[in-house]
Amino acid sequence: MTKHPINPPLKLIEQWWEDAPSDGDWKRSFATQAAQWGADQELEECCKLFESNSVCGTKFQRRSSVRDLRDKRRPKSKQVSMTLSIVGTQEELEQLIRKLKHEQQINIQL
Repeated sequence: MTKHPINPPLKLIEQWWEDAPSDGDWKRSFATQAAQWGADQELEECCKLFESNSVCGTKFQRRSSVRDLRDKRRPKSKQVSMTLSIVGTQEELEQLIRKLKHEQQINIQL
């Protein structure tokens, strides 16, 4: 395989490895992360090229088109909110909140 000019940094590869599931499907997870990263790099390079090309309209038009392109190719996930009630002692609830915040799985506002 020839060396490609777009290569993920070692730190990112290590992060993908740490995030990969241990149930045997790590190859798919790793390949998916790498493909997404490469596609993001390609998209950003295309956006830079398009934005710098004066033949493609005014600066404002180019920026607007680039913003539209990013929005279409990499849509933001929709935020969902949920309300739930948890019963427990004050100490148990505080411990649960600390655990969830530490694992960065949830944003809690009291």
